Amino acid sequence: MSDMDDHKIDFENFEPQRLLLGAVQSKKSKPDPAQNKKEAPYQQANFVYLYKLPNGQEIKGNFLIELCRVKIYGIRAPEGNDYKHQVQVSFDKTDPKAQKCIETLMALKKRMIELISEPNMYKNLKANHTNIKDLVYFPKDKITNENDPNRNPTQFFKLMNYTNNKTHFVGPAAEPGKDPIEISWDVLMQAEFSGKPLIKYTHIYCNGNTVSPQSEVYSMAVDEIKDMASKNLQRDTIQSINPDAASSFAQQLAKLQAALPDKLNQLSVRGKGTQGPGGSSGTPSDLGKKSEPLTSNPTDISNFMSGNNFQRTGPTQTFAGNINPQFQQQPAFQGQPQFQAPQFQQPQFQGQPVPQQNFQASQQPVFQQQPAFQGQPQQQGEHYQQPGLTQHINLPPGFNGFGGLPLPQGAVGTTK
Repeated sequence: MSDMDDHKIDFENFEPQRLLLGAVQSKKSKPDPAQNKKEAPYQQANFVYLYKLPNGQEIKGNFLIELCRVKIYGIRAPEGNDYKHQVQVSFDKTDPKAQKCIETLMALKKRMIELISEPNMYKNLKANHTNIKDLVYFPKDKITNENDPNRNPTQFFKLMNYTNNKTHFVGPAAEPGKDPIEISWDVLMQAEFSGKPLIKYTHIYCNGNTVSPQSEVYSMAVDEIKDMASKNLQRDTIQSINPDAASSFAQQLAKLQAALPDKLNQLSVRGKGTQGPGGSSGTPSDLGKKSEPLTSNPTDISNFMSGNNFQRTGPTQTFAGNINPQFQQQPAFQGQPQFQAPQFQQPQFQGQPVPQQNFQASQQPVFQQQPAFQGQPQQQGEHYQQPGLTQHINLPPGFNGFGGLPLPQGAVGTTK
């Protein structure tokens, strides 16, 4: 708390023209590795309010404005990217003072935009626009996207939780002349409470793309507090349960709570090694490890494809038994006759290759394109020639031709 916090203004007495902005300061945000946030530059200008004292004097100070009576459903602890405690205040739209308070907040937003739009301020803030969020949120109808008349306007405010300064929630003293009662945050996290919050609008934050007024709850005068409605609505129903039934329920709950750790442990073990759908393990021991390629062991590949027993010695699981892999697509050669592929010897001339007679069966090779020449090969032992002779081919003894197929164009064959 500073001397600049010695004054406040009630929402009903707020005068927009008395709100000012101080000089722009260049700053850098603190890096936060936990949130993956790096250091980043930004500009800041603090709000200043020109207070008018009862004696007619005027004094500048931090801008603190006391709002109308609002309702809050518990303090919210930091969660995710929200690094501060916060509250969501709800304005009763049926209360005339709440309506006046909402109008004041709308006028406050308008004044903030005027201050940001001043040429020197806009330039020094390095702003790209003057659009700021509403200071009051009006719930929308999900179908029409219009303001929902059946729901109250709301707004989130952060709480102060600094080393030497913290948001104080106080209630009226039990006796006149006594100090107000301070209410613990732990109690307020589980409570529904109402009262008048004192809001401190601290500064305008600008990083170029984002222009945002910053605020926090300075303190709150609480005049009503009770259990959360969700916990309190059926209190009478619970109390109406007869003692015998209540005792039986207590025994049932204690038995369930005692057995719960064992059940959780069983679920944990079951998830580590049991077979899942299709025979797969729930958590394979090699999960996340680099697989050993099958190509490193040709024998493994052959055995794997044939379904023979084999054992892998890599860092993954050990297979035993007859392994029959399931293919999503069948090989295209299923049902074809089995033979060894012919081995070809490439002659040194332009033309088609001449296969050697290394077949285990009487299968003849099939050519996709017939050589472009007419005529049949000559009898064994004879010398035959095509025009444009460029190469002799020595044929093996007993060679009886190519099953009716001619020699490649431009080739000469001689049998021995």
